[in-house]
Amino acid sequence: MSGKSQLKNTSNNISFIHSKHSELILLIGAGMLAIMLHKVLRWPLDIPGRHGLEFMAIFVFLRLASTQTWAASIASVGAILATGLFSGGSSSIGIGMLILILQGLSLDLLYNHLTWRGRLLFLLPLIAALVHAMKPIIKFLAQDHLSIYSDSLSSGLMIPVMSHCLFGFFGGLFGLLAWKAYTKSSQHFKP
Repeated sequence: MSGKSQLKNTSNNISFIHSKHSELILLIGAGMLAIMLHKVLRWPLDIPGRHGLEFMAIFVFLRLASTQTWAASIASVGAILATGLFSGGSSSIGIGMLILILQGLSLDLLYNHLTWRGRLLFLLPLIAALVHAMKPIIKFLAQDHLSIYSDSLSSGLMIPVMSHCLFGFFGGLFGLLAWKAYTKSSQHFKP
């Protein structure tokens, strides 16, 4: 069985949006919501990557629930739009936008290749960890080659990469569990 037909069957069973147009708007809106939560939520932790909890939870849920092959990438477009609206003229806005689109594309590409004898969905939190860990690596390269300073790298690269992995993993796990809960409840209420 091909991965695409399996994805289509899985997604059709849980799709809560019947119009492709509405689904695109929802994906873009959810990407914008992820950035708004980043701006509004002030976790008491001062650990790099902490916003991976909500960001990866939203993006993994969208990736699983959507019928769109590039759902996370589409949501990244919404996140980029929100970043542009709320940036306040920051000098690192371009790097932030690059990170967002690369995270969405990476999540989609890795998810779309989970076709070994069915979907290995339990790998999604690990994928979310890797995708979120891209952020400090890209910031490190921008700091090293473009002289765009990042506060989160003040203690080096290793701690931010590890903390981004950790928060990305738990965010991905929450997204996976939310999707499983949604599918269970939607199957329970089907006529």
